[in-house]
Amino acid sequence: MRRAVHGPWYPRPLPAERRGEAWWLEADGRELRLSNLDKVFWPEEGYTKGDVLAHYFNVAELILPHLRERPLTMKRMPDGIAGPFFYEKTAPAHTPDWIARCPVPSEDAREGLITYLMANDLASLLYVANLGCIEMHPLHSRCGSVDVPDYLFFDLDPMEASFEQVLRVALHVRAALDALGLASYPKTSGATGVQVFVPIEPGYSYRQVRDLVGALGRMIERADREHVTMAWQIERRTGKVFIDTMNRAGANIAAVYSLRPEPGATVSTPLTWDEVEAGVRPSDFTIATVWDRFARLGDLFEPVRTRPQDLGPALEALGLPAEPELRAARSSEEVIRASRDPDLGEYLAKRTFGPGGTPEPAPSGRAPAPGTSFVIHKHRATRLHYDLRLEHEGALASWAVPRGLPTQPGDRRLAVRTEDHPL
Repeated sequence: MRRAVHGPWYPRPLPAERRGEAWWLEADGRELRLSNLDKVFWPEEGYTKGDVLAHYFNVAELILPHLRERPLTMKRMPDGIAGPFFYEKTAPAHTPDWIARCPVPSEDAREGLITYLMANDLASLLYVANLGCIEMHPLHSRCGSVDVPDYLFFDLDPMEASFEQVLRVALHVRAALDALGLASYPKTSGATGVQVFVPIEPGYSYRQVRDLVGALGRMIERADREHVTMAWQIERRTGKVFIDTMNRAGANIAAVYSLRPEPGATVSTPLTWDEVEAGVRPSDFTIATVWDRFARLGDLFEPVRTRPQDLGPALEALGLPAEPELRAARSSEEVIRASRDPDLGEYLAKRTFGPGGTPEPAPSGRAPAPGTSFVIHKHRATRLHYDLRLEHEGALASWAVPRGLPTQPGDRRLAVRTEDHPL
Protein backbone atom coordinates (compact mmCIF):
# COMPACT_ATOMS: atom_id res chain seq x y z
CA MET A 1 0.00 0.00 0.00
CA ARG A 2 1.24 3.48 -0.92
CA ARG A 3 0.12 6.82 0.47
CA ALA A 4 -1.45 9.39 -1.84
CA VAL A 5 0.77 11.99 -3.46
CA HIS A 6 0.20 15.56 -2.26
CA GLY A 7 2.16 18.50 -0.91
CA PRO A 8 3.76 18.51 2.55
CA TRP A 9 2.13 21.73 3.75
CA TYR A 10 -1.21 20.34 4.86
CA PRO A 11 -1.91 20.10 8.61
CA ARG A 12 -3.03 16.50 8.14
CA PRO A 13 -2.06 14.11 5.35
CA LEU A 14 -4.88 12.80 3.21
CA PRO A 15 -5.50 9.33 4.68
CA ALA A 16 -5.80 7.62 1.29
CA GLU A 17 -4.03 4.41 0.40
CA ARG A 18 -3.44 2.78 -2.93
CA ARG A 19 -4.70 -0.74 -3.45
CA GLY A 20 -4.16 -2.03 -6.93
CA GLU A 21 -5.39 0.48 -9.49
CA ALA A 22 -7.40 2.70 -7.13
CA TRP A 23 -7.00 4.83 -4.02
CA TRP A 24 -9.23 4.28 -1.00
CA LEU A 25 -10.18 6.54 1.89
CA GLU A 26 -12.60 6.20 4.81
CA ALA A 27 -14.68 9.21 5.84
CA ASP A 28 -17.76 9.34 8.05
CA GLY A 29 -17.74 5.56 8.17
CA ARG A 30 -17.90 5.28 4.38
CA GLU A 31 -15.18 3.93 2.13
CA LEU A 32 -14.57 6.12 -0.89
CA ARG A 33 -12.88 4.98 -4.07
CA LEU A 34 -10.67 7.76 -5.42
CA SER A 35 -8.98 8.02 -8.79
CA ASN A 36 -5.89 9.59 -10.38
CA LEU A 37 -4.66 11.35 -7.25
CA ASP A 38 -1.21 11.80 -8.74
CA LYS A 39 -2.57 13.47 -11.89
CA VAL A 40 -1.13 16.99 -12.28
CA PHE A 41 -3.85 19.66 -12.11
CA TRP A 42 -1.62 22.79 -12.03
CA PRO A 43 1.13 22.24 -14.65
CA GLU A 44 3.28 25.21 -13.59
CA GLU A 45 3.29 24.40 -9.88
CA GLY A 46 2.96 20.63 -10.15
CA TYR A 47 -0.04 20.51 -7.82
CA THR A 48 -2.06 17.33 -8.25
CA LYS A 49 -5.60 16.08 -7.90
CA GLY A 50 -4.40 14.65 -4.60
CA ASP A 51 -3.72 18.23 -3.51
CA VAL A 52 -7.35 19.13 -4.32
CA LEU A 53 -8.58 16.25 -2.15
CA ALA A 54 -6.11 17.11 0.62
CA HIS A 55 -7.26 20.75 0.58
CA TYR A 56 -10.91 19.88 1.05
CA PHE A 57 -10.05 17.20 3.63
CA ASN A 58 -8.19 19.79 5.73
CA VAL A 59 -10.55 22.72 5.20
CA ALA A 60 -13.71 20.67 5.78
CA GLU A 61 -14.44 22.07 9.25
CA LEU A 62 -14.39 25.60 7.83
CA ILE A 63 -16.15 25.11 4.49
CA LEU A 64 -18.84 22.55 5.34
CA PRO A 65 -20.98 24.91 7.46
CA HIS A 66 -21.13 27.23 4.43
CA LEU A 67 -22.08 24.39 2.05
CA ARG A 68 -24.41 22.37 4.24
CA GLU A 69 -28.00 22.14 2.94
CA ARG A 70 -27.14 24.35 -0.04
CA PRO A 71 -27.73 22.99 -3.57
CA LEU A 72 -24.30 22.74 -5.16
CA THR A 73 -23.17 23.56 -8.68
CA MET A 74 -19.88 21.82 -9.45
CA LYS A 75 -17.21 23.38 -11.66
CA ARG A 76 -15.56 20.20 -12.90
CA MET A 77 -12.09 20.22 -14.43
CA PRO A 78 -11.15 16.53 -14.77
CA ASP A 79 -7.90 17.35 -16.59
CA GLY A 80 -6.87 20.23 -14.33
CA ILE A 81 -6.81 23.95 -14.95
CA ALA A 82 -5.28 23.68 -18.43
CA GLY A 83 -8.03 21.39 -19.70
CA PRO A 84 -11.71 21.95 -20.51
CA PHE A 85 -14.26 22.52 -17.77
CA PHE A 86 -18.01 22.35 -17.36
CA TYR A 87 -20.58 23.34 -14.76
CA GLU A 88 -22.79 20.53 -13.51
CA LYS A 89 -25.95 21.18 -11.52
CA THR A 90 -27.82 17.89 -11.66
CA ALA A 91 -26.35 15.16 -9.46
CA PRO A 92 -24.60 12.64 -11.76
CA ALA A 93 -26.46 9.35 -12.28
CA HIS A 94 -23.74 7.44 -10.40
CA THR A 95 -24.04 9.59 -7.26
CA PRO A 96 -24.37 7.28 -4.22
CA ASP A 97 -27.75 7.16 -2.49
CA TRP A 98 -26.23 8.38 0.79
CA ILE A 99 -25.41 11.80 -0.69
CA ALA A 100 -28.26 14.24 -0.03
CA ARG A 101 -30.14 15.70 -2.97
CA CYS A 102 -32.22 18.85 -3.29
CA PRO A 103 -34.82 19.08 -6.06
CA VAL A 104 -35.26 22.74 -7.04
CA PRO A 105 -38.01 23.95 -9.40
CA SER A 106 -36.49 25.42 -12.55
CA GLU A 107 -38.12 26.62 -15.73
CA ASP A 108 -34.85 25.87 -17.52
CA ALA A 109 -34.91 22.16 -16.69
CA ARG A 110 -36.54 19.65 -19.02
CA GLU A 111 -38.71 18.12 -16.30
CA GLY A 112 -39.22 21.31 -14.29
CA LEU A 113 -36.72 20.32 -11.56
CA ILE A 114 -32.97 20.33 -11.11
CA THR A 115 -31.92 17.66 -8.63
CA TYR A 116 -28.78 19.13 -7.10
CA LEU A 117 -26.55 17.23 -4.73
CA MET A 118 -25.38 18.77 -1.47
CA ALA A 119 -22.04 18.50 0.33
CA ASN A 120 -23.39 18.08 3.84
CA ASP A 121 -20.52 16.06 5.30
CA LEU A 122 -16.89 15.16 4.74
CA ALA A 123 -17.62 12.04 2.70
CA SER A 124 -19.89 13.99 0.32
CA LEU A 125 -17.36 16.82 0.01
CA LEU A 126 -14.55 14.42 -0.90
CA TYR A 127 -16.81 12.57 -3.35
CA VAL A 128 -17.46 15.87 -5.14
CA ALA A 129 -13.75 16.80 -5.14
CA ASN A 130 -12.91 13.40 -6.61
CA LEU A 131 -15.10 14.27 -9.61
CA GLY A 132 -12.46 16.84 -10.51
CA CYS A 133 -14.50 19.64 -8.95
CA ILE A 134 -11.97 22.33 -8.08
CA GLU A 135 -14.54 25.03 -7.31
CA MET A 136 -17.61 24.67 -5.09
CA HIS A 137 -20.54 26.88 -6.11
CA PRO A 138 -23.44 26.76 -3.60
CA LEU A 139 -26.73 28.58 -4.11
CA HIS A 140 -27.43 31.64 -1.99
CA SER A 141 -30.33 29.84 -0.25
CA ARG A 142 -30.63 26.59 1.63
CA CYS A 143 -32.55 23.63 0.32
CA GLY A 144 -35.34 24.11 2.83
CA SER A 145 -36.13 27.61 1.50
CA VAL A 146 -34.74 27.99 -1.99
CA ASP A 147 -36.61 31.24 -2.69
CA VAL A 148 -35.35 32.92 0.50
CA PRO A 149 -31.78 34.26 0.56
CA ASP A 150 -30.03 34.36 3.91
CA TYR A 151 -27.38 36.84 2.85
CA LEU A 152 -26.82 39.50 0.23
CA PHE A 153 -23.48 40.32 -1.32
CA PHE A 154 -21.63 42.80 -3.49
CA ASP A 155 -19.52 41.16 -6.18
CA LEU A 156 -16.70 43.54 -7.10
CA ASP A 157 -15.27 42.54 -10.47
CA PRO A 158 -12.27 44.44 -11.89
CA MET A 159 -12.57 45.04 -15.59
CA GLU A 160 -8.88 45.56 -16.31
CA ALA A 161 -8.64 47.53 -13.08
CA SER A 162 -6.04 46.93 -10.38
CA PHE A 163 -6.71 44.94 -7.23
CA GLU A 164 -5.89 48.07 -5.22
CA GLN A 165 -8.86 49.66 -6.97
CA VAL A 166 -11.05 46.72 -6.00
CA LEU A 167 -10.07 47.18 -2.35
CA ARG A 168 -10.89 50.88 -2.63
CA VAL A 169 -14.39 50.10 -3.86
CA ALA A 170 -14.82 47.47 -1.13
CA LEU A 171 -14.22 50.23 1.42
CA HIS A 172 -16.88 52.36 -0.31
CA VAL A 173 -19.29 49.46 0.10
CA ARG A 174 -18.39 49.09 3.76
CA ALA A 175 -18.95 52.81 4.39
CA ALA A 176 -22.38 52.69 2.76
CA LEU A 177 -23.39 49.61 4.75
CA ASP A 178 -22.04 51.09 7.98
CA ALA A 179 -24.22 54.15 7.38
CA LEU A 180 -27.24 51.83 7.14
CA GLY A 181 -26.27 49.99 10.32
CA LEU A 182 -25.39 46.74 8.55
CA ALA A 183 -22.31 44.71 9.46
CA SER A 184 -20.43 43.32 6.48
CA TYR A 185 -17.77 40.69 5.84
CA PRO A 186 -15.29 40.73 2.93
CA LYS A 187 -13.53 37.85 1.20
CA THR A 188 -11.28 37.46 -1.78
CA SER A 189 -12.96 35.80 -4.72
CA GLY A 190 -9.76 33.80 -5.12
CA ALA A 191 -9.37 35.21 -8.63
CA THR A 192 -9.23 38.97 -9.28
CA GLY A 193 -12.14 40.31 -7.27
CA VAL A 194 -13.61 40.76 -3.80
CA GLN A 195 -17.06 39.96 -2.44
CA VAL A 196 -18.67 41.72 0.52
CA PHE A 197 -21.33 39.67 2.33
CA VAL A 198 -24.16 40.89 4.56
CA PRO A 199 -26.08 38.27 6.59
CA ILE A 200 -29.82 38.96 6.69
CA GLU A 201 -32.86 37.64 8.49
CA PRO A 202 -34.93 35.33 6.29
CA GLY A 203 -38.11 36.56 4.68
CA TYR A 204 -36.72 39.12 2.24
CA SER A 205 -36.98 38.19 -1.41
CA TYR A 206 -34.23 38.09 -3.99
CA ARG A 207 -35.87 41.10 -5.62
CA GLN A 208 -35.58 43.09 -2.39
CA VAL A 209 -31.91 42.26 -1.78
CA ARG A 210 -31.07 42.88 -5.44
CA ASP A 211 -32.82 46.26 -5.26
CA LEU A 212 -30.79 47.18 -2.17
CA VAL A 213 -27.49 46.16 -3.78
CA GLY A 214 -28.45 48.04 -6.93
CA ALA A 215 -29.43 51.21 -5.06
CA LEU A 216 -26.20 51.28 -3.05
CA GLY A 217 -24.15 50.39 -6.10
CA ARG A 218 -25.59 53.31 -8.07
CA MET A 219 -24.89 55.67 -5.15
CA ILE A 220 -21.27 54.49 -5.03
CA GLU A 221 -20.99 54.81 -8.81
CA ARG A 222 -22.21 58.43 -8.66
CA ALA A 223 -19.74 59.19 -5.85
CA ASP A 224 -16.71 57.67 -7.63
CA ARG A 225 -17.35 57.50 -11.38
CA GLU A 226 -13.63 57.28 -12.05
CA HIS A 227 -13.33 53.88 -10.41
CA VAL A 228 -16.84 52.34 -10.24
CA THR A 229 -19.39 51.23 -12.81
CA MET A 230 -22.66 49.36 -12.93
CA ALA A 231 -22.90 49.57 -16.72
CA TRP A 232 -23.74 46.36 -18.53
CA GLN A 233 -22.01 47.44 -21.74
CA ILE A 234 -18.52 45.90 -21.69
CA GLU A 235 -16.94 48.94 -23.34
CA ARG A 236 -18.14 51.16 -20.47
CA ARG A 237 -16.57 48.94 -17.80
CA THR A 238 -12.94 48.94 -18.95
CA GLY A 239 -10.55 50.17 -16.26
CA LYS A 240 -13.25 50.29 -13.59
CA VAL A 241 -14.64 48.00 -10.88
CA PHE A 242 -18.01 46.54 -11.86
CA ILE A 243 -20.51 46.06 -9.01
CA ASP A 244 -22.41 42.98 -10.11
CA THR A 245 -25.93 42.39 -8.75
CA MET A 246 -25.77 38.59 -8.73
CA ASN A 247 -28.31 38.28 -5.93
CA ARG A 248 -30.89 36.15 -7.71
CA ALA A 249 -32.47 32.73 -7.36
CA GLY A 250 -30.43 30.00 -9.00
CA ALA A 251 -27.22 32.07 -9.15
CA ASN A 252 -24.01 31.02 -7.43
CA ILE A 253 -20.42 32.06 -6.87
CA ALA A 254 -17.37 30.24 -5.54
CA ALA A 255 -17.80 29.46 -1.87
CA VAL A 256 -15.62 30.88 0.84
CA TYR A 257 -12.61 28.52 1.34
CA SER A 258 -13.08 27.10 -2.17
CA LEU A 259 -10.06 26.46 -4.34
CA ARG A 260 -9.88 28.42 -7.60
CA PRO A 261 -8.31 27.22 -10.86
CA GLU A 262 -5.92 30.17 -10.94
CA PRO A 263 -2.12 30.32 -11.07
CA GLY A 264 -0.75 29.36 -7.67
CA ALA A 265 -3.96 27.54 -6.70
CA THR A 266 -5.54 30.45 -4.85
CA VAL A 267 -8.23 30.05 -2.18
CA SER A 268 -11.28 32.27 -1.63
CA THR A 269 -10.36 33.64 1.79
CA PRO A 270 -12.21 35.77 4.39
CA LEU A 271 -10.53 39.05 5.23
CA THR A 272 -10.68 41.52 8.08
CA TRP A 273 -11.49 45.11 7.19
CA ASP A 274 -8.10 46.08 8.60
CA GLU A 275 -6.51 43.84 5.96
CA VAL A 276 -8.58 45.48 3.24
CA GLU A 277 -7.38 48.89 4.39
CA ALA A 278 -3.76 47.71 4.60
CA GLY A 279 -3.87 46.09 1.16
CA VAL A 280 -3.72 42.39 0.38
CA ARG A 281 -3.51 40.39 -2.84
CA PRO A 282 -5.32 37.21 -3.94
CA SER A 283 -1.93 35.57 -4.40
CA ASP A 284 -1.35 35.91 -0.64
CA PHE A 285 -3.79 33.05 -0.07
CA THR A 286 -2.96 29.79 -1.81
CA ILE A 287 -3.32 26.06 -1.36
CA ALA A 288 0.15 26.04 0.25
CA THR A 289 0.00 29.17 2.44
CA VAL A 290 -3.43 29.46 4.12
CA TRP A 291 -3.10 26.85 6.84
CA ASP A 292 -1.35 28.87 9.55
CA ARG A 293 -3.85 31.65 8.96
CA PHE A 294 -6.86 29.35 9.23
CA ALA A 295 -5.50 27.76 12.40
CA ARG A 296 -4.88 31.18 13.95
CA LEU A 297 -8.06 33.01 12.91
CA GLY A 298 -10.61 30.23 12.58
CA ASP A 299 -13.70 31.00 10.50
CA LEU A 300 -13.87 34.76 9.95
CA PHE A 301 -17.02 34.15 7.93
CA GLU A 302 -18.88 32.47 10.79
CA PRO A 303 -21.04 35.62 11.40
CA VAL A 304 -22.41 35.32 7.86
CA ARG A 305 -24.16 32.17 9.09
CA THR A 306 -24.95 33.08 12.68
CA ARG A 307 -25.63 36.83 12.91
CA PRO A 308 -28.58 37.65 10.64
CA GLN A 309 -29.66 41.28 10.46
CA ASP A 310 -33.02 42.92 9.87
CA LEU A 311 -32.95 44.46 6.40
CA GLY A 312 -36.13 46.51 6.94
CA PRO A 313 -34.57 49.75 8.27
CA ALA A 314 -31.98 49.81 5.47
CA LEU A 315 -34.63 49.26 2.79
CA GLU A 316 -36.79 51.96 4.33
CA ALA A 317 -33.87 54.40 4.44
CA LEU A 318 -33.34 53.84 0.71
CA GLY A 319 -37.02 54.36 -0.08
CA LEU A 320 -37.57 50.68 -0.95
CA PRO A 321 -40.38 48.37 0.23
CA ALA A 322 -39.30 47.36 3.71
CA GLU A 323 -41.71 44.58 4.66
CA PRO A 324 -40.43 41.01 4.13
CA GLU A 325 -42.06 39.66 0.97
CA LEU A 326 -41.61 35.98 1.76
CA ARG A 327 -42.50 33.83 4.66
CA ALA A 328 -39.30 32.25 5.96
CA ALA A 329 -39.96 28.60 5.39
CA ARG A 330 -38.91 25.16 4.44
CA SER A 331 -39.25 24.01 0.89
CA SER A 332 -42.66 23.51 -0.65
CA GLU A 333 -44.12 20.05 -0.26
CA GLU A 334 -43.25 18.77 -3.69
CA VAL A 335 -39.56 19.43 -3.08
CA ILE A 336 -39.55 17.80 0.36
CA ARG A 337 -41.36 14.74 -0.93
CA ALA A 338 -38.93 14.25 -3.81
CA SER A 339 -35.79 14.77 -1.74
CA ARG A 340 -33.57 12.19 -0.07
CA ASP A 341 -32.81 14.19 3.02
CA PRO A 342 -34.13 13.79 6.60
CA ASP A 343 -37.04 16.13 5.87
CA LEU A 344 -38.70 13.29 4.01
CA GLY A 345 -39.59 11.67 7.32
CA GLU A 346 -41.06 14.94 8.57
CA TYR A 347 -43.20 15.17 5.46
CA LEU A 348 -44.45 11.59 5.76
CA ALA A 349 -45.36 12.20 9.40
CA LYS A 350 -47.45 15.17 8.38
CA ARG A 351 -49.26 13.00 5.85
CA THR A 352 -50.69 10.88 8.69
CA PHE A 353 -54.47 11.33 8.82
CA GLY A 354 -56.23 11.96 12.10
CA PRO A 355 -55.19 13.65 15.37
CA GLY A 356 -51.63 14.94 15.28
CA GLY A 357 -51.44 14.53 11.51
CA THR A 358 -52.54 16.52 8.50
CA PRO A 359 -55.76 18.57 8.81
CA GLU A 360 -56.71 17.34 5.35
CA PRO A 361 -59.60 14.79 5.53
CA ALA A 362 -58.81 11.15 4.83
CA PRO A 363 -60.41 9.41 1.85
CA SER A 364 -63.94 8.28 2.64
CA GLY A 365 -63.40 4.73 1.38
CA ARG A 366 -66.38 5.04 -1.00
CA ALA A 367 -65.82 4.93 -4.74
CA PRO A 368 -66.49 8.51 -5.83
CA ALA A 369 -68.82 9.25 -8.68
CA PRO A 370 -66.99 10.23 -11.85
CA GLY A 371 -66.67 13.97 -12.28
CA THR A 372 -64.65 16.77 -13.85
CA SER A 373 -64.02 19.01 -10.84
CA PHE A 374 -60.90 21.09 -10.45
CA VAL A 375 -59.39 23.04 -7.59
CA ILE A 376 -57.12 26.07 -7.40
CA HIS A 377 -55.75 25.62 -3.90
CA LYS A 378 -54.22 28.49 -1.95
CA HIS A 379 -52.05 26.27 0.20
CA ARG A 380 -50.52 27.53 3.46
CA ALA A 381 -48.17 24.59 3.95
CA THR A 382 -44.49 24.94 4.85
CA ARG A 383 -44.71 28.10 2.81
CA LEU A 384 -47.57 29.75 1.02
CA HIS A 385 -47.95 28.48 -2.54
CA TYR A 386 -50.68 27.40 -4.94
CA ASP A 387 -51.72 23.99 -6.21
CA LEU A 388 -53.68 22.97 -9.29
CA ARG A 389 -55.77 19.82 -8.82
CA LEU A 390 -57.72 18.06 -11.61
CA GLU A 391 -60.15 15.24 -10.95
CA HIS A 392 -59.06 12.05 -12.70
CA GLU A 393 -60.06 8.43 -12.05
CA GLY A 394 -61.47 9.11 -8.60
CA ALA A 395 -58.63 11.26 -7.28
CA LEU A 396 -57.22 14.74 -7.74
CA ALA A 397 -54.09 14.75 -9.89
CA SER A 398 -52.05 17.59 -8.42
CA TRP A 399 -49.36 20.06 -9.41
CA ALA A 400 -47.64 22.68 -7.25
CA VAL A 401 -47.27 26.15 -8.78
CA PRO A 402 -44.35 27.48 -6.73
CA ARG A 403 -43.94 30.89 -8.36
CA GLY A 404 -47.50 32.11 -8.14
CA LEU A 405 -50.51 31.93 -10.41
CA PRO A 406 -50.56 33.49 -13.86
CA THR A 407 -52.70 36.60 -14.05
CA GLN A 408 -52.88 37.03 -17.83
CA PRO A 409 -53.68 34.60 -20.67
CA GLY A 410 -50.48 33.26 -22.16
CA ASP A 411 -48.46 33.88 -18.99
CA ARG A 412 -46.60 30.55 -18.53
CA ARG A 413 -45.75 29.35 -15.01
CA LEU A 414 -43.86 26.30 -13.84
CA ALA A 415 -46.06 23.50 -12.42
CA VAL A 416 -44.44 20.55 -10.64
CA ARG A 417 -46.34 17.26 -10.35
CA THR A 418 -46.93 16.08 -6.76
CA GLU A 419 -48.79 13.09 -5.32
CA ASP A 420 -52.49 12.54 -6.10
CA HIS A 421 -54.83 13.87 -3.43
CA PRO A 422 -58.09 12.30 -2.25
CA LEU A 423 -61.31 13.94 -3.35
